[in-house]
Amino acid sequence: MKSILKVVIGLAIVLTPLAWFTTAEAAGTEPLVSVELTNDLGDKNSITIHPSALYRIKDEDITLQANKDYEVKIAGAGVSLYQSKEKIGEFSRFEVIPSTYDATLSINGQPYLGNMLFKNESNKYVRPINTLPMEDYLKGVIPREVYTSWELDTFKSQAIAARSYVLSLHGKLINDSTRYQVYGGYNWNTRTSQAVDETFGQVITYKGSTVNAVYSSSNGGIIESNTNFWGTPVNTYSQVKDDPYDPQRIWTKTVQKQQINLTGKDLKKPEQWWETTKEADKTMTDRIKSEMLKKDLTGKDIKITSISKVDFYEPTSGKRVTKGDLSVKYIVKNEFDKDGQIVEKQWDLTGSLAEDVIRLIDGSSMLSKYVTGIKDNGTSIVITGKGFGHGIGLSQFGANTMAKQGKNYQEILAFYYPTTLLTSAYDTAYPRVYKVLPNAPEVNDITSEDTKVTGKAVPGSIVYVKKGSTLLGRSTVSSQGTYSVSIQPQAAKTKIGVVIKDSVGYSAYTYKTVVQKVIKPEAPTINKIYDQDTSVSGTAEAKSIVYVKKGSTVLGRGVATKQGTYSIGIAPQAANTKLGVTVKNSAGYSSYKYMTVSKTVQKPASPVIHTVTDQDTSVSGTAEANSIVYVKKGSTVLGRGVATKQRSYNIAIAPQPANTKLRVTVKNSAGYSAYTYSTVAAKYKAPNAPAVNDITDESTAVTGTTEARSRVYVKAGANVIGTGTANSKGTFSVTIPKQAVNTKLGVTAKGKGGYSPYTYKAVATSGPSAPNVNRVRSMSTTVTGTTEAKSIVYIKKGSELIGRGVADSKGTFNVTIKPQAAKTKISITIKNSTGKYSPYRILTVG
Repeated sequence: MKSILKVVIGLAIVLTPLAWFTTAEAAGTEPLVSVELTNDLGDKNSITIHPSALYRIKDEDITLQANKDYEVKIAGAGVSLYQSKEKIGEFSRFEVIPSTYDATLSINGQPYLGNMLFKNESNKYVRPINTLPMEDYLKGVIPREVYTSWELDTFKSQAIAARSYVLSLHGKLINDSTRYQVYGGYNWNTRTSQAVDETFGQVITYKGSTVNAVYSSSNGGIIESNTNFWGTPVNTYSQVKDDPYDPQRIWTKTVQKQQINLTGKDLKKPEQWWETTKEADKTMTDRIKSEMLKKDLTGKDIKITSISKVDFYEPTSGKRVTKGDLSVKYIVKNEFDKDGQIVEKQWDLTGSLAEDVIRLIDGSSMLSKYVTGIKDNGTSIVITGKGFGHGIGLSQFGANTMAKQGKNYQEILAFYYPTTLLTSAYDTAYPRVYKVLPNAPEVNDITSEDTKVTGKAVPGSIVYVKKGSTLLGRSTVSSQGTYSVSIQPQAAKTKIGVVIKDSVGYSAYTYKTVVQKVIKPEAPTINKIYDQDTSVSGTAEAKSIVYVKKGSTVLGRGVATKQGTYSIGIAPQAANTKLGVTVKNSAGYSSYKYMTVSKTVQKPASPVIHTVTDQDTSVSGTAEANSIVYVKKGSTVLGRGVATKQRSYNIAIAPQPANTKLRVTVKNSAGYSAYTYSTVAAKYKAPNAPAVNDITDESTAVTGTTEARSRVYVKAGANVIGTGTANSKGTFSVTIPKQAVNTKLGVTAKGKGGYSPYTYKAVATSGPSAPNVNRVRSMSTTVTGTTEAKSIVYIKKGSELIGRGVADSKGTFNVTIKPQAAKTKISITIKNSTGKYSPYRILTVG
């Protein structure tokens, strides 16, 4: 029905018109009510349920244990039940029944009394149906239909109206929404429950039949009749009349006229703005467009640009409008006029039912069909009205006003349902059975070799041990509360259920899975423990639980890996502390293994290395006393030894070339130090490259200076052609055989520091230099110039000798030739007194 200002009934109640039944209700037992849960739950394909006590599944050997979560899910055309992700069963539908009436079943956190059936709705949703006695149903309705701060007689009148409404439906399945009455389960209020109890079984009747006593939040000051609203036959208790008690709640609905402003939009290219342009009130226009598309606009892409008209008219005698008009302007994508522009069109809904127009323009703010005014101010259409709901029967706000004025619930109901009587529909409460069932039994672990199932339970109760539905054994619990039931050994992983029965009924099952029989684990191994360690490690049986203790105090615990290793975090313990480690599997504890905490030895500091030269046969320095010293070149160990108590070391190695990079590390019981690096130095410096005098093809010695007393080597290519030793002043002279002109000789010196760089000299000729010749013209008859004194001068053209002469004592020459043509090339050479020829000088005649 109407939930006071909390849930809007709108016009949904129209679907449930007043009906009158000729069969009189006889006094008897309180009936049961079945309610589909839709309002708070919504549509879910999976829901969580939580029983407060033991529940059993009707016609199944399955129980739901108290205070555990279960999950109900859609499964094909049925439903399935899970607990801790384990499927318990799959059903076409199933119903759970509480072991005691005061148990509750919470669904997604909301508690409910009574039985609960779970079914599959449309292969999509889990739909619960709650069945419980009428009076307890009403206790879940009244707090959701009225404010709990209102007057007690308001609650009583509401309870009787709600009871009458449900009984008039004669057992029809209802739901928990405003379509019928809002029902909130076991969320009761003390005062509203009092009103239900104090009106137990009372209903409104007319001529012996229970009245379909509809009600609303507010009638706006005028009660509407059933005939006006639904067209049902006239009766005496549903007539139009003024209600002076209703506070006449006023409501306003504003409809924005312009929905899309087309100004500035290119109407020839709607594709540029169509997808990004939305109506101002998209929710409303989507409803209207849905209606438009049902008719001649089917399949078209439309947008509403404005709401041009909203009107309501033809009110009933109860002032509820019955007709409505709606006009909108719209555009259709890709429909253009003769100019190629999108053009606005108009759609009209004329003479429709008022509720159809209300449904299109309003979501929730038009609270009734009692319209008092419509005003178009140019930009909006403002609709005003009164009331909240259909306005037939009891006004909840009006009833509370009457109660505040001192009127009792009989007077309230007489005003809103005149000519009716209050009658007791039943006088006996539906039996509610309250039981305290025995607690589920305690069951000891069961192994694959056990022939008895043992545990504890209520003394004197009967114990049943089952595998599925098969009874494996039974016995009676002793007066001390222990039991022992003989069974055949069961395979590992078999699920065994144990249940007990006393004079009240059955307990919940306790389940145990048979485990493979195991023996106690062997004692663990423990790696050495130091006083700075924050964990204890070692090996133990795979997946066993490892405990580290100091005396009786547990310092840490953990689980061994599949590979049988463990590492348990602990606080650092003082040196000489005795720690014990034990492990546990399903068979019990191992014996202890003990380890005394050792003092931590720090890794040594990096060693100090003295300078190492290429002449040294050992590496020396300082390091931690008694540590082992390693000398390495790359990864190769050149030598190792032990540092003395005085921290010095001297490690023998083969001499290493200069620039070799050595590294030294030391090791103690805690590990290795960082490396210290040293590069081998040369003990002696190699001599500089020697200074070498010029060498000619007549030379029989190479002379020069270098490092004193160094050995001098002269090479021609790879061949040593002479050796010698520099004197104390560094002067050397090395005898060599004569070498051809241009032969390249290399000279190096070897001192204590090694070989010097090479000095290279090319063998020069010992003959004279080419003569200097003056310019020769085409008319010249002489060639003149200077050269070595007394030398013979030869003038040639090609191989032809064209002139010769002798240079005077000053080296000047003047040789007669025949005139030569311009551009003729001539060659001039000389021969000195030793018979050596000079190189040619080549000239071109000008």
